[in-house]
Amino acid sequence: MQKTDFSGISVCLFLLFASFASPASSVMLDSLTGKAQVQRAGKGKWFPVKEGTELHNNDIIRTAAHSTAKLKWGNEDHVYLKEQTQLLVNLHENKKPSLISQHITVFYGAAFFIIREVLPALGNKRYDTKVYSPTSVVAIRGTSFCVAADKESGKTALIVINGTVLTRNILRNVSVFVRSGYQTSIAINTDPIKPSPVLKKDIKELKTWVPLAVLTEEMKKQKEKSQRTKAIISGKLEQKTAVVPFANISTYRGSWDIGSLFAQFMASRIDKETPGMKAVVTTLSAENPVEIGMKEKAHYVVTGEITVFDIVQHAKVTPKADDYNEYSDAIIEIRCSLIDVAGEKVKYDNTISVKSRGDNVPHNTWKEIGKLKCDMNDSTFTSSLIGTSIKRAIDQVSGEIARYLRD
Repeated sequence: MQKTDFSGISVCLFLLFASFASPASSVMLDSLTGKAQVQRAGKGKWFPVKEGTELHNNDIIRTAAHSTAKLKWGNEDHVYLKEQTQLLVNLHENKKPSLISQHITVFYGAAFFIIREVLPALGNKRYDTKVYSPTSVVAIRGTSFCVAADKESGKTALIVINGTVLTRNILRNVSVFVRSGYQTSIAINTDPIKPSPVLKKDIKELKTWVPLAVLTEEMKKQKEKSQRTKAIISGKLEQKTAVVPFANISTYRGSWDIGSLFAQFMASRIDKETPGMKAVVTTLSAENPVEIGMKEKAHYVVTGEITVFDIVQHAKVTPKADDYNEYSDAIIEIRCSLIDVAGEKVKYDNTISVKSRGDNVPHNTWKEIGKLKCDMNDSTFTSSLIGTSIKRAIDQVSGEIARYLRD
């Protein structure tokens, strides 16, 4: 892998993030050696900061030469900043569902992240953490890793110490899983290069600015996890697709286990549409879908999230107020990914949204539909408003995935 300059002093990128319902909790400057400055959101002036300073949404922090810092979230996630590093903090929270987005953009320099919580999280709150650079976006799966952005080219180096991350070029669609003990790099016009082992010189360089005790602990966890994984994974992959229960991050809190049901429906359709490729629902769990595939000896893994699952009543009045109409919409939005286990790549990743409309009558409300069993073999359910939307969503996603599996 080409050597990446970990120091740099020019801003390479400006990112506009989608707005959420309200700002989430702040990030605290937990420790500082040397000097650092902060630029508050929307302000052009920089001012010096000290330990205990809070950073809020859209604040930017930068470390001076011969200076290091540590930022800390309320959920114990934290990041170490090397000298001459500048990054942007984005923090938002959706109340329904309770989704906290904590995004960091490394404009230049280097940052070492330790992220504990991933989607779906324990308890009532879920965390969506991503790290951006001038050339890449890194999706977190519970891990520790370093992101370093070159000052001139924006080229990004990614080193994973513990866990797994999913990274891609910010302008392209090819994503690659990078496991613990491996590294990759992403230039502006190229996909991530094939991950290669982390070298001793890379670890030695990290030790110059990340506390030794922190690195030692993360490497110890990685070694223990690797030993457990090796004890489980063995044998060749079969012509099989393992479907993981979908994460329900929608506002739906009814009696149906829609995450498991969507996985069952998806596996059934994929099984029918791809002769020679068996599809099964797995009960295994892991931070890395590739590990699930290896444990199941499956060539592919399907994962997904249900982001919207609802029935909404509407009332419409014409501009002249001469007509009034009430109707109901059953809305479903799901994101689905297909992972090639052998290649450790994401072959398909898409979000689809479907809407079925009906009259605003009792049998088109949650009160009545919720009494039914969520069964795609039951014509009473499939003809219901929500059943129609589920069928359309499954048809569309499974059809697109099947095309990839047949190629």
